[in-house]
Parts: sequence; structure tokens; C-alpha cells
Amino acid sequence: MRRKFCVFGLLLLVLFFAGSACGAEEKFVWIYKDDGFDMYLHKGTLNKNKDEISCWVKSVYSEKGKAWVLKNMPSKYRKKPIEYGMDFFVLNTKTGKYQIKVSIVHSPNGDGIYREGSKAWLPVKQGTLAALIANKLPEELKNK
Repeated sequence: MRRKFCVFGLLLLVLFFAGSACGAEEKFVWIYKDDGFDMYLHKGTLNKNKDEISCWVKSVYSEKGKAWVLKNMPSKYRKKPIEYGMDFFVLNTKTGKYQIKVSIVHSPNGDGIYREGSKAWLPVKQGTLAALIANKLPEELKNK
């Protein structure tokens, strides 16, 4: 009886963690690709507060993208392996400006290696990645 209980408990744990992993993957929505990276919007963090829409945006770097990011990081971080970046993007729908509050570069094991942030509000210019994200946020907010 005890053995059946242990097997049943183990099975429940496996199903729980498998379900959690699947749910986490579904929260990322692909929004852009070029030869440097693939960009995903994290629907689980998509939030609207008055005139501001915010969410995390993940950029998974290709080898070319990794080289570009490392080149633009401070020299003491350039020898570390990197895999992806996370940016906290905030769009003010009233003023048409955006802010990247924090940007974090992660290693292959998920540790944050380098982080920087900004308090500057910048205009959304057509044809930029900021415009692509800004146009996608309200659409994804409706589909959430």
C-alpha cells in the first residue's frame, strides 16, 4: 500500500512539473526575428495600468547576436557566455513614448550576468523595434 502511495505521489509531482513547464512556454509569444535574435513577448507579465502597458520581452541571441551584445557590454563581462536578454518594456499610450526600465543579459543557465536600466522616455519611431513592440502590446493585451 505504501509503495502504491509513493508511486502515485511521484506521478502527481511529474505531472505537476510537466504542466508548469508547458504553461511557461505558452506564455511567450514570438514577435520578431532577424539574423541576430528571436524576440518574444511574455504574455504572463503583460499589464495595463492607466495609460501604461508593460511587459517583459525576451531576446534569444544567435551567434551573431551574442557577438554584438558582448561587444557592447563593459569589458569585464565580455568573457562570460551569454544566451538571452530580458527587457522590461513600458509603453505610455497617451504620450506615445516608451521606456526600457531594466535590461538583463542572461547566461545559458539563466543567471543574470549584466543589468542596466533607464529612466528616459523615448518617442516611438516607426520602423524601429520599439514601434514593433508598441504595436504588438495592445493586440496581445486584447488576446490575454
